[in-house]
Amino acid sequence: MAVNDLQIELVRKMIRHGARDRVVRMLDKFRPAELAVLFAHLSPAEQRTFIDILFVQKTAAKTLSELPDGILGEILGILEDAKVGKMLERLAPDDAAFFVSLLDPERVEAVIKHTEPHHRERIEHIRMYPP
Repeated sequence: MAVNDLQIELVRKMIRHGARDRVVRMLDKFRPAELAVLFAHLSPAEQRTFIDILFVQKTAAKTLSELPDGILGEILGILEDAKVGKMLERLAPDDAAFFVSLLDPERVEAVIKHTEPHHRERIEHIRMYPP
């Protein structure tokens, strides 16, 4: 199912009116790549609410991994360390290492400490290899 203009406007309207439950039900019908397309059409405030909804649905990691690197880096920059850490646990280790590579270097340790030890070890192991 491709995202169309009507669906984009409907999601934007529901977010603005605080109808998060309705947004959740609607987003269940989309794949992560389609959600990433939808994300690109939202204002920064709408994107923040959208990300919160994705975390509730446990689809934030997969959806954000579909975003272009520049946008993904910006989004990771505004998310709390704990949220980014928990999101890393939902990704394959190589994807998690890529997400970490987009973080400010001084923030990496703070984020990684929010992951479970076995995830942390796998991410650190992959980070030892050149990009």
